[in-house]
Amino acid sequence: MRLLTPSETSLAALLLRQGGLVAVPTETVYGLAANGLDPLAVARIYAAKGRPADNPLILHVDGLEAAWPLWSLNDVQTARLVRAATLWPGPLTLVLPASSSVPAVVTAGLSTVAVRVPNHPVTLAILTEVGFPVAAPSANRSGWPSPTSAEHVARQLSGHIDAVIDGGLCGVGVESTVVDLGAERVRILRPGAVSPEVLEELLGEPVVRYEAAFIGASPGLRHRHYRPDVEAVVPLLDPVSAWQSADALIVFASTAGALASQMGERAAHTEVLPDSADGAMRALYAALVGVGTSGARRVQIELPDADRHSDSAWDAVRDRLGRATR
Repeated sequence: MRLLTPSETSLAALLLRQGGLVAVPTETVYGLAANGLDPLAVARIYAAKGRPADNPLILHVDGLEAAWPLWSLNDVQTARLVRAATLWPGPLTLVLPASSSVPAVVTAGLSTVAVRVPNHPVTLAILTEVGFPVAAPSANRSGWPSPTSAEHVARQLSGHIDAVIDGGLCGVGVESTVVDLGAERVRILRPGAVSPEVLEELLGEPVVRYEAAFIGASPGLRHRHYRPDVEAVVPLLDPVSAWQSADALIVFASTAGALASQMGERAAHTEVLPDSADGAMRALYAALVGVGTSGARRVQIELPDADRHSDSAWDAVRDRLGRATR
């Protein structure tokens, strides 16, 4: 696996044109990119990740003009798309009926396809240079925490992909919000940095909130995800006992501060998440990777408190940490 610098976008584009796999940076997480219109290249993504074949992929393009041919839309869907796409480039994925140009291996046999425009200069440059949509799920082994640095990618996929282009740390830190614009009612299929309130104001209609039990057509929700490489992962139920234990911990800053003040610093591995939703999203996957490499036999994870973290900004954090402990 080659480590590329941000100036080597032309080499990354060449590898993609040749049917290769290149991990690329986005504002959300690193994606494992391949030519989204080449079924053989897309199949390599599934093989490299160990990804189940019934888990659809997101196509990435450099703008709305490149997205149009990927969908087959009615008037209502077109109007919704035009409004929602004003948030592009950004951490928003739109699900709509797929056109015949999209390979079935991308949609996992569904009638819809998910598309977004990433907000990262390196990957946007690559997309413009190749001129085709790029399939790019998170650049990790299936079920493991998503990577927010090139180092995370290398740890999981070295020897399985052709290259990773190092674009630094991801600014958002969790995968994009996925929204189904094709159904009778607009629905959030996966929570992310774009809130339902923002979408409702933009679209001028109600948006069905994310429901963990509703899988629908969203990439990334059909199987186990985000679990760190630790023998046992459990939700933190008794903070005092957990602080005194030998377990690795993932806790929020306010909890860590209160426990340290009460009982002193702990020797066992501890990852501290910021108390803000944006900060927690940015730090979340690095924390999961950290406890996975700590050597601990068990990790306890504090889930966002329903009273202190009740607004929709915490939905993505609550979802990812909840999945990590299942």
